[in-house]
Amino acid sequence: MAMPGQLMFARRLGPTARLMIWLLIGLSCVVVDVRYHALDGLRSGFSLLLQPVREVMRVPTSVAAELTGFSPATVSCKKSATPCWLNGRSCSSG
Repeated sequence: MAMPGQLMFARRLGPTARLMIWLLIGLSCVVVDVRYHALDGLRSGFSLLLQPVREVMRVPTSVAAELTGFSPATVSCKKSATPCWLNGRSCSSG
């Protein structure tokens, strides 16, 4: 028997219905943002909050670059100390 305040045949929304609800909420956020630029502040706030995470995620790449001595900015052409991509030409050209 049901307790007071408890529904006897309570049912939850199915996974498809929940997915549709979240898709509609997301789509409405996109429409509101495109129309009114309402989420610019929220987006910039998330960017500020996620900047330390980005830096932490870059650490393995920078450590690997330091260990191997390879970095795209330090690869230079044979005849010039200036990196090839700054000269607008490929390193294979002489």
